[in-house]
Amino acid sequence: MLEQNRYEDASKELKNALALDPANSETLGLMAKLQLDTNHPTEALELLDQALSLDPEEEYYLYLKSFAYYKKDALEIAAQNIGQALAMNPYHAGYFALYAFILIRQRNYAGALEKADAGLRIDAADIGCLNARSQALNKLNRTQDAIETMQDTLGVDPENDFSHTTVGFNYLEKGKHEQAAHHFREALRINPGNISAREGMKEALKSKIAPYRWLLQYEYWLQSKGKNTALISIIGLFILYRLALYAATHFPKPWNYLMWIPVALYLVFVLISWLITPLANFFLLYHPEGRYALNDREKKVSQLVVGLLATALVVFLPSLIFAEQPALQEKLEMGALLLATLCLPAQKLYFPLFSRHHTWSHRINLGLFGVAILAFVVLIFHLPLGSILITGYLLLWLASTWFTAFNGRR
Repeated sequence: MLEQNRYEDASKELKNALALDPANSETLGLMAKLQLDTNHPTEALELLDQALSLDPEEEYYLYLKSFAYYKKDALEIAAQNIGQALAMNPYHAGYFALYAFILIRQRNYAGALEKADAGLRIDAADIGCLNARSQALNKLNRTQDAIETMQDTLGVDPENDFSHTTVGFNYLEKGKHEQAAHHFREALRINPGNISAREGMKEALKSKIAPYRWLLQYEYWLQSKGKNTALISIIGLFILYRLALYAATHFPKPWNYLMWIPVALYLVFVLISWLITPLANFFLLYHPEGRYALNDREKKVSQLVVGLLATALVVFLPSLIFAEQPALQEKLEMGALLLATLCLPAQKLYFPLFSRHHTWSHRINLGLFGVAILAFVVLIFHLPLGSILITGYLLLWLASTWFTAFNGRR
């Protein structure tokens, strides 16, 4: 039943088995696999601890523990557990495959290739090792070798949704979104419940939008470098922007005009990085395949962001015809700016808005919305006080944008 993805039926049988024999390690292990297959790694770890207490010599349970920690992104602990499993059984290709995937997540691509090749020496047709090998080769920019491995992988089992998903992401990373979309479709045809393939399909469809595709390629490039590359890149670009801005405002004419080009490019890059994801999701709402790939939160966030941008534009446009009324013009311009900047915290919100289960990040961004609405209302009736509140809001907003940048965009 597990092999056929009949999870509800499998769960009933396993619960019946545990009712008859609560101390059966094999049943606990199968229940843990069920929890992993349905994306509940925390519950799986509790079951595996019970299974290992009953049968501490079973290395398969260590493999499952490693996979659970891998799903939770606890990579060091995952590596320790798969290392113990391999020490107990060094002739299982699947264990090498998981180790390779852990190393890929840790950006140790050469080490991942070594583990995948070690597994393939045991079983040349192991799907996991073939997929890990193609990913590692792709990250190492050995494109032709990666393509050959992909072909070998699909040749072994052309109806394997995991293989199609891996191949899809390999193509997506190289900017080939049409080929990627084909393999994600195949993966979803074989297994409609494949979450990774659904996410990949969204990325492939959104990559039809050129700015989104360029930004995605930039993110993949950052991922292929060291862990601190993203932070160094953000700070470096900001320093270059400040230098270009200084030159543009201090250099003599006409040379200062040239310096406005990098300033404009930087500002466009920042705006695209802030807005492209919800705008691309809004595009998918009207795509025949894309609207089924988005979840409810993505749909609501994209609609909220587009609504804020449209409202900001509606507020700003009248300011162009009120040049003779500077106070009213300033109110309209500041109100439009306020609404536009709310697009960033809007992307961090979850629905329903008020719940005790929400994270501090959600609450902080919801608080930014509250401050912005208060500032907007005060601005309508009292320009000086509204300006003070907007200044305070913008300082909080800038602090949140830097926090987001340092902790990753996604």
